[in-house]
Amino acid sequence: MGAYRSKTYWVLGMAALGAVLTALACGASSPTPEGAVSPLPVGTVLPTTRPTATAVAPTATPSLPAATSEPQPTPRPVATATPSAPELSVGPDVPKAGALLAFSIRRVRPGERFALTYRSPSGKAAAASSDVTAGQDGSASWSRSTTLDDEGQWTVSVRGDQGDTLQVSYVLQQLQLDMQTVKKLNAQFRRYQGQSSDVYISPGIHTYTALEMSSVVRRLMDRIATEIGAPPLAYPPLYLFRTPEAAASYLKQAGFNEQLLGGLYIREGPNAGVYLVVNLDDASLYHILAHELTHQMVYWKTGGAELSTWLSEGIAEDYGLKAAREELANGGLDASSLDLAEQQDRNRVRKANQEQGLVLITQAENAGFWTQATTETAYLFYAQYRLFVQYLSNQYGARFNDRLLEQLKLGVSSAQAIERVAGKPQETLFGEFSQWVAQGMP
Repeated sequence: MGAYRSKTYWVLGMAALGAVLTALACGASSPTPEGAVSPLPVGTVLPTTRPTATAVAPTATPSLPAATSEPQPTPRPVATATPSAPELSVGPDVPKAGALLAFSIRRVRPGERFALTYRSPSGKAAAASSDVTAGQDGSASWSRSTTLDDEGQWTVSVRGDQGDTLQVSYVLQQLQLDMQTVKKLNAQFRRYQGQSSDVYISPGIHTYTALEMSSVVRRLMDRIATEIGAPPLAYPPLYLFRTPEAAASYLKQAGFNEQLLGGLYIREGPNAGVYLVVNLDDASLYHILAHELTHQMVYWKTGGAELSTWLSEGIAEDYGLKAAREELANGGLDASSLDLAEQQDRNRVRKANQEQGLVLITQAENAGFWTQATTETAYLFYAQYRLFVQYLSNQYGARFNDRLLEQLKLGVSSAQAIERVAGKPQETLFGEFSQWVAQGMP
């Protein structure tokens, strides 16, 4: 609704004065000067005797009325803008299933908090993001990943704690993309042959996701290559699954029985590639993908060296997290879930150090560790050794990882490479790290 603009009309009260001035200008004649001869019309007979001129008294100039004060216009009330109704919008205009949607609220009460509810085409309530709060300008914005959202008409409702309730509908459409149906290990995939990486999507994965992730693989690997100092020799194929159960079922056929916390990298063989479960937010998905891609980059950088499990995973976590954060920042995407995950990692490591103790290097190298470890123990392992690698980099030089990888390229073991770079055995370094954790990880 547009705002009304007010106009004030002024009435001049000089009518009487104007009439007098007009009369003077148009109707008053000047007296003929004494002794002047007026021209006569042709044919007029002149008298023989010229009459003596009679003095004519000048006509008195009428006096002007005394000026009166100019009347002031009666003030009119200024029209105020009619408040426009609150508005909820979604973009882009033609949403694609799998793409990121942007929502915004405008013209609501500053500070009003809104609860979000999404309803799928079947009418069921879907998982919603956190509540949003309007800023001082009366607006708020947020985004939603539609990676797991079905095609069809969706509805989002927002209910404010100060009475505003808004709703908007949108239709998710499948991106038309040239894809081939292929069968691998009794499982059916659709394959998108991207410019950088081939992407295999299992049932339930949108074509837009295949297109997007093909580009993300290239960008992440380029970022990791810059950090590590080795160009990518190739971009690995990417396998996408909707659920951990679907991924585990396929990998079991390929001979891998390890639990899948989100991603897996298989270096060589007919099933070589990166396996990823997409039931995560974008930040977590990018982090896990970057982690797995780092394994391949380290393999190339070291000439195929075999790293200790803790060192391999710690470096992958460190480099992968940096690359993911850069990619998210470049795309203007929310990285708050990574902030939360890092804080949870620190709390998890601090608690373990106080209670049952950290996962020792010797434990992690035991072949049975991964088959017997619980999910919580596995999370502790990744958190602990990412922090250990970061601790070593902070304590023993910013290029600690680079120098370490160069030593590994020479063919020495992980323990030998660490001792050469840090000047201390890895067990001693781990003890220092444990003390640092006990001090609160300052």
